[in-house]
Amino acid sequence: MSESDIVRRVAGLHDAIGGSLDQFGGHLRCESCGFGYPMRPGMAGRFTAKGWPRCCGHTMRWWTQRQIDAGEMPDASV
Repeated sequence: MSESDIVRRVAGLHDAIGGSLDQFGGHLRCESCGFGYPMRPGMAGRFTAKGWPRCCGHTMRWWTQRQIDAGEMPDASV
């Protein structure tokens, strides 16, 4: 299999993974300073392809909506 064949086969992989992850919703938050924002549709695919956002020198933590609803996210007033 050539390199171009491989590139073609994986071209939509990040979007497919992101589409699966979008269903979890939730919130991204910096564990150091508390800065955060809601996960919107399409963000997971973009982050999977380009890298997860960073703040204060660390990767931001993703809290899913299920975790937030269960009270697992500290100070869940988002």
